[in-house]
Formats: sequence, structure tokens, C-alpha cells
Amino acid sequence: MTLNYDEISLIAMYKEKNRRDTVRRIAEMSVFLSPDQWELIDLTEKTIRKLKAMSDEDYENIDFDSCYDI
Repeated sequence: MTLNYDEISLIAMYKEKNRRDTVRRIAEMSVFLSPDQWELIDLTEKTIRKLKAMSDEDYENIDFDSCYDI
């Protein structure tokens, strides 16, 4: 499963101890998005789909340091 920079950054902001809790936390945040934030809504939905599709091992191997390589 390939994650892009924005997806990794979103996961890093809401990262929990495991994949399922991270999905839950991102989903909880998403209810506060307004319709005019469609880009963030789209990013959130795509990221949740990818997190649900990946294994726990894949989640543990996400390279969060890549978010900060500017």
C-alpha cells in the first residue's frame, strides 16, 4: 500500500498505538469538516480506506520521518 506525503502527514497528526485506533481518530475528526473543505474530506476518506486495507504490520512500518524530509 503506497501512501503519499499528505496521507502520511494526516496519519501522523492522528496516530494512535494501532491502525484501528488511528482510523477511529481520523474518522472522529472528519465529522467536524465543513462541505467547503472538500479537499480535506477527500484526503481523509482516501486515507481511511488505505488504512483499512493495509495490514497491522504495514501500519507499523509507515515511515513517518518522510513527512519531515523537506
